[in-house]
Amino acid sequence: SMFISVAKKNDLLFCISGSGNSENILALVEAADKLEIPCVYLSGLGGGKLARKGLLGITVQSDNMQIVENTHLFLVHELYNILK
Repeated sequence: SMFISVAKKNDLLFCISGSGNSENILALVEAADKLEIPCVYLSGLGGGKLARKGLLGITVQSDNMQIVENTHLFLVHELYNILK
């Protein structure tokens, strides 16, 4: 995958999956794990498989995808404001 070709030491993978079960995101997390690149995530709907991986992350405790996605948008916006 392109991730493997550009990933390097001291990188951090930041994943967003509304359900925590997006197969492409889970594959990316597996690739990052093999490269010893830490991963943090945002999810919802109980956290799905991402939350069960023992990763550092935030799970929005809602079964409403609109609330999950709106909360993710807010969190990413605030993270941007902190880091800029």
